[in-house]
Amino acid sequence: MNRKKTSAEKKTKFFVKFFRVIRNKKVAEYVPAGATMLDMGCGSDYYLLRSVKDKIKGGIGIDIAVKDRKDGNITIRRTRIDEKLPFKSGMFDVATMIAFIEHLEKPEKVLSEVRRVLKKDGTIIITTPMGRAKPFWETLVKLGLTEEKTTEDHKHYFTPKEIEKLLGKNGFSITVSENFEAGMNYIAVGRKR
Repeated sequence: MNRKKTSAEKKTKFFVKFFRVIRNKKVAEYVPAGATMLDMGCGSDYYLLRSVKDKIKGGIGIDIAVKDRKDGNITIRRTRIDEKLPFKSGMFDVATMIAFIEHLEKPEKVLSEVRRVLKKDGTIIITTPMGRAKPFWETLVKLGLTEEKTTEDHKHYFTPKEIEKLLGKNGFSITVSENFEAGMNYIAVGRKR
């Protein structure tokens, strides 16, 4: 049965979509044309992959909460990300972790696997909310303008230095490290060493 969305649900969708569009435009700047791409934690709508599908050669989105499917040059696979990834070493040009690393219990383990599946000189792109964003999102939750799940799953709010250290420790050289969305979000781009 299809039910009509409430006003609060529409507002929630607006805020989540608004920030996602800004975040994905920022990320798309760093996705190389013609790349093979892995999007970790792609979500059921695999929005980032759909937004770059004409730019990339092909992409695979993985998430524990998706159903397997194919959509043109995009493949979506239900996959546990905290285990060995089901891909050959050196398979991808670029891997993305968009608003995702803060949900991981063991980000080092996941980054090690990302490094394995990236080609030589492959690119990793990470975005994560800054700690200063937490009160903002919590206020939106209280006002009914976004879902509680927006913040409840966050295991850690990383600082730029922590992300840089994690990437360096896992064999990546930092090429971009900057805040965006009025300092509420952070992007790091690394190159596999």
